[in-house]
Amino acid sequence: MGAREPEIPRESPGVGFDPVVFPFVRSTTPRDVLVDGGVRNITPMSSAFDARPDEIYVLLTSRLVRDGPELPGSGVQEQNYQQWDDNWLGTKVGGFDVLKRTLEILSDEIYLDDLRGALSWNSVLKSINDVLAAAKRGPVSPAMRKALEHLQQSTGKKRVSIYVLAPRQWFGTNNSATDFSPALIAEAIEHGYQVAADRKKWLWGG
Repeated sequence: MGAREPEIPRESPGVGFDPVVFPFVRSTTPRDVLVDGGVRNITPMSSAFDARPDEIYVLLTSRLVRDGPELPGSGVQEQNYQQWDDNWLGTKVGGFDVLKRTLEILSDEIYLDDLRGALSWNSVLKSINDVLAAAKRGPVSPAMRKALEHLQQSTGKKRVSIYVLAPRQWFGTNNSATDFSPALIAEAIEHGYQVAADRKKWLWGG
């Protein structure tokens, strides 16, 4: 008599975060279920670096506008908290509202940290290359040059041009992650074409 396959829920209540919005998917291994990702690694920059590409293009789906030399500190849409009741159990806000807001902030921090880490790696690798180039021009001992070359090789990475594109406006009501209106999607796609066509509108380039 074969082992009974465990029952796996086919649906999950949505709270505005992909892993709990879309249905579970059955895995070939009975003990596992698959859900949409984006919890731990939204922008897998380390995997992209490991492939040793010449360029990396990151396409974000949340509004993010650069204002200054660094990446924005946050891309979470601001909310008017005057509508929230002082009592967190009051009628104006519920636990799911707090949960949704928390998940929005967490996901925002994850992909921004991924990008900052990748840009930081680029900066380190550029510094190593600059030091090596200077060493070749100046009187440096063979031992020092060998140490510098070992430092370069030990990273296992090379400097890669990174280009980041992101929407410059919000779409729909409160930028809902569960609003799949065809008209809204078409509007967002058209906006994406406009951003891609103008490098000045890119969030990061180079």
